[in-house]
Amino acid sequence: MNIVGLSEAIVSILEDYNYKLIDGDIHDIRIYSLVICLILQSIIFIGTKFETRTQIVLMITIVISLISHFVGTFLPNDYQRERGVVGYSPDVLWHNLWPDFRRDESFITVFGIYFPAMTGIMGGANMSGDLKTPSKSIPKGTLPAILITTLTYAMTMIITSATT
Repeated sequence: MNIVGLSEAIVSILEDYNYKLIDGDIHDIRIYSLVICLILQSIIFIGTKFETRTQIVLMITIVISLISHFVGTFLPNDYQRERGVVGYSPDVLWHNLWPDFRRDESFITVFGIYFPAMTGIMGGANMSGDLKTPSKSIPKGTLPAILITTLTYAMTMIITSATT
């Protein structure tokens, strides 16, 4: 699910640059998904220690992305303005308080974007076999993960609502 989502994002971004492998649609998504899956399998086959180091690098990448997103809301450029990012405004926030689904979007399609983020938390809890004291470590890790994820998504949604 996450691999396909990443592949769809890659195809969408590359579409802005008129780049496509085959058709710029489902076949490209399948190719990118296959390559990403092979990379992830390679990481797993190398070993658990390497996987842990890779997770740290990915976490740093996510933190940098979030910081970039938050800083970028204060400095909208022409590219962002063309896509509706206007900077902080109480009027924009008030306008975005209620749902306004367009182009076949619904609550379920928007929920489908949010839901995969929560599945990663369960992935961490499912690795309990690797822990020395799972009964203590799982609650200590899972509850803060839920809190941090929820706060991060809430902040991102509010900031996006106030600027776009």
